[in-house]
Amino acid sequence: MLPFPTFEYESPDTLEDLAALAGAPGARIVAGGTDLLPSVKHRLFTPSVLVSLRRMSVLRGLREEGGELVIGAGASLRDVSR
Repeated sequence: MLPFPTFEYESPDTLEDLAALAGAPGARIVAGGTDLLPSVKHRLFTPSVLVSLRRMSVLRGLREEGGELVIGAGASLRDVSR
C-alpha cells in the first residue's frame, strides 16, 4: 500500500478563505477526491496543501435565477437527480 506524502489539509467555509488558500503555491483543491487522491499517492502531484470544498455550502444546491436553473459547482448528483 502506498503511503500519502506529507501535506497540510484545510477546509475553509467562506469564499474569501477558499481564494486565499487555493492561491497558495502548491495548493490543490479537492472535492470528491476520486481523481486527485490516487494521483497524490502515486506522486503524480505533490501538493503542499489540499484545500477541501466540503464545508463550502455556497457552492452546493440548485436555485432559480432570472428564470434559469443554476446548478452549484458543489451540487451532488443526488441533488441534481431530485
